[in-house]
Amino acid sequence: MNLPILARAWESVKPILDEFYHENGDFMMAGVEYTLMRQQLPRVCVELEESAARIRQIVVDLKDYARAETSGQMVPVDINEVVQSGVRLTSNSIHRATKKFTSIYGKDLPKVWGNRQRLVQIIINLIQNSCEALGESGRAITVATRYNQETDGVEMVVADEGSGIASEVLNKVTDPFFTTKRNMGGTGLGLSVSAGIVKEHNGMIHFASVLNQGTEVVVSLPALGESAGKI
Repeated sequence: MNLPILARAWESVKPILDEFYHENGDFMMAGVEYTLMRQQLPRVCVELEESAARIRQIVVDLKDYARAETSGQMVPVDINEVVQSGVRLTSNSIHRATKKFTSIYGKDLPKVWGNRQRLVQIIINLIQNSCEALGESGRAITVATRYNQETDGVEMVVADEGSGIASEVLNKVTDPFFTTKRNMGGTGLGLSVSAGIVKEHNGMIHFASVLNQGTEVVVSLPALGESAGKI
């Protein structure tokens, strides 16, 4: 709330400082030359305000994610909102892992019948796995949502250019306690829990991977029909 006041205060005092500059030449402000400070301070104020807004949204997402669940808490859910929330909650991990992050959201997607918090848990886990698999920031991660007309399903897709998964163990990745990251502290529970949540929602999860080239995970959930919410 104080940032707009600070910005207005700067605009009020700037004419006085400009006059002093024209009469006396450049001078120092907080160890920075006034000519440079004059250019940078407005940008700093804008960035601070934008950062505060992002923090506010993350807090909202965390409170929503941590809200106590009740049995049968199934409602119509917007998958784009689920994925956007997951991306915000993992933004620090994404920024540390890659310089090539892309998100693509399908338009006019039908809703799905589900528990929003548990669906967010899936996308968080998939994004974190991709971040850990990259190894270098020049490799990409792509997150997408789309409608599959053939299956009448709404899909969440997380693809990366990471280390990939060997074909002989690909069918084991959702087994409890199976992990290829034991030396990194992996427990082998993340994908197992995610697969369980997908099953609870009558969906499917599919893995495609090439060793040392990357992995794509597709979570497909039944699109909500007119009578789906009446069951």
